[in-house]
Amino acid sequence: MGMIHPDSLYELGAQCYACHSIDDQELTGTAGHPTGSGFELVTWSQGEVRHNFGQRPSADSGERNQESSQDRRVLMYVIGRGLELEFALRALLRTRPAMWPEARERVAIAWSDLQAITTRLEAPGLEELARRMESFDIASDTPTASFVSEIAQLTRRLEDELQETDLSSAFEILPGDDAYRGQAKH
Repeated sequence: MGMIHPDSLYELGAQCYACHSIDDQELTGTAGHPTGSGFELVTWSQGEVRHNFGQRPSADSGERNQESSQDRRVLMYVIGRGLELEFALRALLRTRPAMWPEARERVAIAWSDLQAITTRLEAPGLEELARRMESFDIASDTPTASFVSEIAQLTRRLEDELQETDLSSAFEILPGDDAYRGQAKH
């Protein structure tokens, strides 16, 4: 159907964020284009345009465009929040000082979402991500390219770490289907 099938949710999400997250100062500051703050992988991938790469419907469901399982949505949510943090930090790194307050707020929101995840799930990558972010003062620090790269690597690592984990403790923080962008067509 013209869609690609990436091997990882990180790669899938990074493709989404590459278009939905804008840090070009001319577009966001001068032209008023939205930065992409507020983009969330589950709400955008489970609505009208379902992105269930590689998922096959069960024989008895009869659905071709079914919603992802809760476990997969948790993985998507965790990876998506990590990507939001990565892209928000990247935007802060690249933006001019006049845009710093908005960029810092975006970093703070992404980090807050990840903190909520760390209270529900255990994974070495989440613990390391928390340690790295605790060393970063969102209100005053400017990230380096290597710091953003570390956050990206930790996010990428989470998918493997969480594959065999009981994710049910994070079901309650998933966006509900009422938050999905559009209605799925079957």
